[in-house]
Amino acid sequence: MVIDLRNIPEEGLDLSYKEAIERLSLDKEGYSFSADVAVNTHIKKEGDTVFISGSLEAEMEIGCSRCLMKFTFRINPHFAVDYIPSPQHKEEGELELTGSEMEVGFYKGDTLELDELVKEQIILSIPMQPLCSPSCKGICPVCGQNLNIKECGCGKDSISPHFAVLKNFLKKE
Repeated sequence: MVIDLRNIPEEGLDLSYKEAIERLSLDKEGYSFSADVAVNTHIKKEGDTVFISGSLEAEMEIGCSRCLMKFTFRINPHFAVDYIPSPQHKEEGELELTGSEMEVGFYKGDTLELDELVKEQIILSIPMQPLCSPSCKGICPVCGQNLNIKECGCGKDSISPHFAVLKNFLKKE
């Protein structure tokens, strides 16, 4: 969604809308969502600085990192981001940012695109190792059985032949 910064009233602007996953291009990155993303924001402008706060809601299908089964994961982050005009430089290319510039976003002209902010917040909300439940048992490393469904008959003490030498390492006196 594109916001015209000239039309933001002094008290701010409240927006609630649904954003299509296709527009955010998240489906092309391997993420599977069950519905559009619901976005609620408050946008306030003071001088050239734009303050955006809000939350979003989305549900996605994701694979458990232990048992590999798909499950529904709900995303509901709250965010607050400050935007300032992009620094004006004669040359395009690499630009060194100061410490204070690392904590803000930048915009050019009189418009601000919210899609990148929404996409960024979704990606940051996805855990690095998603779990279907905290007590997930995972899969058996020997036979591949999902241990949440059924225990397997594989020996828990079986050691790979590559590491069998290490078993006797601690027994030496």
